[in-house]
Amino acid sequence: MDLPSQAHVLVVLLTCVVLVCRAQERDYTVKEEQPENVRIGNLRKDLDLNLDPNIRLSSPLQFKPVYKTGDVPLVRVEANTGEIFTTNHRIDREKLCSGVFAEKRCYYEIEVAVLPDEIFRLVKIRFLIEDVNDNAPLFQSTVINISIPENTAINTRYPVPSAFDPDVGINGIQHYELVKSVSEFGLDIIETPEGDKWPQLIVQQNLDREQKDTFVMKIKVEDGGNPPKSSTAILQVTISDVNDNRPVFKDTELEVSVPENAPMGTSVAQLHASDADLGSNAQIHFTFSNQISASTKRHFSIDSSTGLITVRQSLDREVTPVHKLIVLASDGSSTPSRATVIVNVTDVNDNVPSIDTRYIINLVNGTVLLSENAPLNTKIALITVTDKDADLFGKVACYTEHDVPFRLKPVFNDQFLLETAAPLDYETTREYAIKIVASDRGTPPLNTSAMVLIKIKDENDNAPIFPQPEIQLSIPENNDPSTQLIKITATDADSGHNAEIIYTLGPDAPDGFNVDRRSGILSVGKRLDREKQERYSFTVIARDNGSASLQSNVTVRLIVQDLNDNSPAFTHPEYNFYVPENLPLYGTVGLITVTDADAGDNSVITLSVLNGKDNFIIDPQTGVIKPNITFDREQQSSYTFMVKAVDAGQPPSSSYAKVTINVVDVNDNRPVFVIPSSNYSYDLVRTTITPGAVVTRVFAIDNDTAIIAGTMTVILVIFVTALVRCRQTPRHKVVQKGKQSGEWVSPNQDNHESKPDDPTHEHVNGTLDLPVELEEQTMGKYNWATTPTTFKPDSPDLAKHYKSASPQPTFQIKPETPVAPKKHHVIQELPLDNTFVVGCDSLSKCSSTSSDPYSVSECSCQGGFKTTGQISTRQETSLKPPHYGTLCGTGTARSHRIKINL
Repeated sequence: MDLPSQAHVLVVLLTCVVLVCRAQERDYTVKEEQPENVRIGNLRKDLDLNLDPNIRLSSPLQFKPVYKTGDVPLVRVEANTGEIFTTNHRIDREKLCSGVFAEKRCYYEIEVAVLPDEIFRLVKIRFLIEDVNDNAPLFQSTVINISIPENTAINTRYPVPSAFDPDVGINGIQHYELVKSVSEFGLDIIETPEGDKWPQLIVQQNLDREQKDTFVMKIKVEDGGNPPKSSTAILQVTISDVNDNRPVFKDTELEVSVPENAPMGTSVAQLHASDADLGSNAQIHFTFSNQISASTKRHFSIDSSTGLITVRQSLDREVTPVHKLIVLASDGSSTPSRATVIVNVTDVNDNVPSIDTRYIINLVNGTVLLSENAPLNTKIALITVTDKDADLFGKVACYTEHDVPFRLKPVFNDQFLLETAAPLDYETTREYAIKIVASDRGTPPLNTSAMVLIKIKDENDNAPIFPQPEIQLSIPENNDPSTQLIKITATDADSGHNAEIIYTLGPDAPDGFNVDRRSGILSVGKRLDREKQERYSFTVIARDNGSASLQSNVTVRLIVQDLNDNSPAFTHPEYNFYVPENLPLYGTVGLITVTDADAGDNSVITLSVLNGKDNFIIDPQTGVIKPNITFDREQQSSYTFMVKAVDAGQPPSSSYAKVTINVVDVNDNRPVFVIPSSNYSYDLVRTTITPGAVVTRVFAIDNDTAIIAGTMTVILVIFVTALVRCRQTPRHKVVQKGKQSGEWVSPNQDNHESKPDDPTHEHVNGTLDLPVELEEQTMGKYNWATTPTTFKPDSPDLAKHYKSASPQPTFQIKPETPVAPKKHHVIQELPLDNTFVVGCDSLSKCSSTSSDPYSVSECSCQGGFKTTGQISTRQETSLKPPHYGTLCGTGTARSHRIKINL
């Protein structure tokens, strides 16, 4: 043996010595033929485990038998308790130890792994199989023939072929007897040094072949079991002629050696025997005794004449290392001679080492499934290497080829544990084919190999990974629903379900966004409006499908791009501005405010005047309107034009607003009488005129509107009737009282009443008619639909004034056509400096002496007769005015002077 080989042997031996502390042995005794579930022992109690209480076990203590592949388990070990029981398989000592020749003790061995790895032990258990009397002794033939010469002396012994019992000890053969005996023969038993019992037939009387040549008896064999078992055979004794010398062997015992690879026909031993007789009685015949096994007879043959023993069939030391041959030499007499030949089969290196793999981790389709999270020193399999050869030829070294994260750890001389030696990573290597090599020390060495397939089971130890932590996106607003934004992709280094990625939106995701669970396509399910929300930020989660799922997320930032989808918006669809008619050129009329919800150029607005460019200008950016003309309300009271707002988008959007400029009156015009054309006009009235007769008509206009309802033409058509005397008849009073209940009332005259005893004061009732043709000519110049806000804020509330509870005036203006009671009336006061006088005989200028702007001053005629009258002027906005207003008198008089103030 070379030096490296010796060093390798030394390392292996030292390793075994160091690690053998982790292995233990335990012996038990069990009887064969035990029924199922018979308790044999308890490993947990019987083993000296010396468990450290400080060791924290990853799993409960377990006992796991490690059987050879194809072995039928004869015992079972409870995994949790360590108790050992028999199984339903029959324990047959004779079958288990059929190859044992000299050894009477029979053992059955198994290995048990004590788990978990923190306290791992490998226990070798030997069960001593106690023999039971389960086999009856049997003769090799049911008829035994023995030939005895007739001159045999009394007490001569003849061997009887022995019976065979596979049981041992007391259960083996203990007794022979003749059941149907005869007086001529008896039976004796001789015990050999090895303990074998040989029956011998004893001649008890002289024999005479001529008188009786055959004796038939029955021989019985019985073992020592309880109860004993027995069998019988027919013993037939034939009396033969005399041959009184038996052959004699030169060597009654002989031991030889022969190599197991000896070819057929190889000489094993040469036996020599002699016979003192002569003739045919001296001819010796060599045969094998029927007490040798059938297997031995198959391997050797003997020449019946020469006594040469040769190899008949190939030998195998590993099967039967020693053969015991019993040779009989017979010269035809009844008692042959015996010789024993022991053949030792010597070893040659003719057996390749064998590898027996017993898996601690259960196989799945012939492959070990091992988690990538398996800790170091995880036990995978028990490797047993054997070599049937002897001595150095049977010494086997075991190792693994290539660099793998596994190792073989010795536990017994010929057993190794395959365990993990480094961390495993499914993502790096998914499976291993470990080649285990066993090599003996022959010259040349013989070796064999076995493969252990290990598939690494993926564990969910990798979370999905996004290629970047943030995703920037943009999309124009007004998108179509279900628009796909991007396909989000994450990767997972795991496999199978652990690598299946499910995409979901994070809790911060706004409504309207969706992500496909499988493909990761991010889409928006609603139409986005930048004017409502310009930016979105939310997370997308990628979660794998592992049992303990792992996840990661990515932030999505979405910018909504503006489109020119909003037209400029005016704050009002119509604008009404009020400016005084004396506003200077390019003075400020007002400000128009317009907005655009878009952004950037889409929100830049330019204003322009469409149909009033000659009269007004507008600042295109600020919206300030200025006049390009001077105003004259009497020429034009309002201006209406359109303003256009256009943004800078592509294409541009526009909108329009209506602008009305109302010119507010400035009191720059005096009232003017039209009828009469002169303030010195007069008419003559007869004293005999009848009441109700027309005297004359007056008509005045004022182009201003301020207090008198804006360019309102006041028309007074006065009908002067003949006046009666001041004193009234009761009938006239009744008429006067009836007239006080009319709708139109004059202003309050401080409750001045006519005194009946004063002749100078006469009650005159009159009616003022407004000719319709004159009213329509003047009212057409004004827009009476203007809201009250058209007037200045300080205009007096004349309606309230006219609705005071004053008594019936002397003169009353009453309508002659119906007036709708629910219509609103605008009451306009008249200016006080336009007066004219109508007299009886001549015209005279009257002066206003009344402080009440709504009363008519007293006027006196030439005759000294004086009458006070009140006139109210009323204008309707939406109701057609009355056709005529009549001033009526209730009595008669010579003359009256009437002063009318405008």
